[in-house]
Amino acid sequence: MRYFIYLTFIVISFLLTDDAVASETTPSDVYKAVAEVRADIELIRENLNKSKSDKADIPVDMVSPREVFVQAETLERKIHQLTYEQTGEIDDLALNVPKGKVKPADVLVVVKSAKRILQKTKNKLNITSQQYVPDYSSKAPGDVFKSIIHANSQLNLLLKDTVIPSDVYQRVEQSINYAFVLRKQFPNPQMPSPKPLVPGKKPSDVYNRLISCLRVLEEIMGLSGVRMLDLASDFEASGKITPGDVYDMASIVFSEITHLYFSMDNRELTPGVFYPGKKAPSDVFQKVMLLEDLLLDISYHVDNKPNWLAGR
Repeated sequence: MRYFIYLTFIVISFLLTDDAVASETTPSDVYKAVAEVRADIELIRENLNKSKSDKADIPVDMVSPREVFVQAETLERKIHQLTYEQTGEIDDLALNVPKGKVKPADVLVVVKSAKRILQKTKNKLNITSQQYVPDYSSKAPGDVFKSIIHANSQLNLLLKDTVIPSDVYQRVEQSINYAFVLRKQFPNPQMPSPKPLVPGKKPSDVYNRLISCLRVLEEIMGLSGVRMLDLASDFEASGKITPGDVYDMASIVFSEITHLYFSMDNRELTPGVFYPGKKAPSDVFQKVMLLEDLLLDISYHVDNKPNWLAGR
């Protein structure tokens, strides 16, 4: 993706979560850490005199630590981008490597790394204040997921090198490549034909179409016996939707598709995805429609063979 290209040159630290710490860490601990990061982001927003995100909650339930982990990694990378823009420094990312099933402690490692990196931006802007964040109890992974989504949405409005439709197009293209490998597990795999281009589409239109893709994925994963977050049936875009918000939704779709992909043995490699040039929301909308058609085709075949992952 264009605005994270420089991350290729970062030396990534691979950290393994201690088993004792992992067993003690709860979603409430992670929620507090995210709240601390959001408090720092708010102080930076005020200092930079940037707009405040009005993005509503994504109404989800049954969220797993795996899905929270993906959002935490996005948070860390956006904070790294912000710190690079404000200080010129390139820091190490803490890419945690979970031991088997992702646990809250794995998410906490990434969130704490994000907070450490964000402190450099606060120092550069001479922000010395620190907001008090209380302890929390009875928080679920879904609460952490929503809080990180809010943080990412606000970061979208703070970045100078913002996400553009071409970045979203590239992410959707990645999803299509992985989804087509899934389709190849069934007879007569064919890529759907592109739908006609519809001019005048807005980021919110693309966002809602990605939600449609997520709903088809819910069907696929449910039939396949794979756990996935449960999105409220009436959810749609509200407030100001930026290309960054669309990218974040595209990344949720991408993470669910790749989870299915990595559930298979003997996976074939997917082709590389390159910067597609200047794209408008209508171009992205057309690409998302192709992804939705491909997922619907997969859903049809999974419905006829729900044990398709068995033995793989």
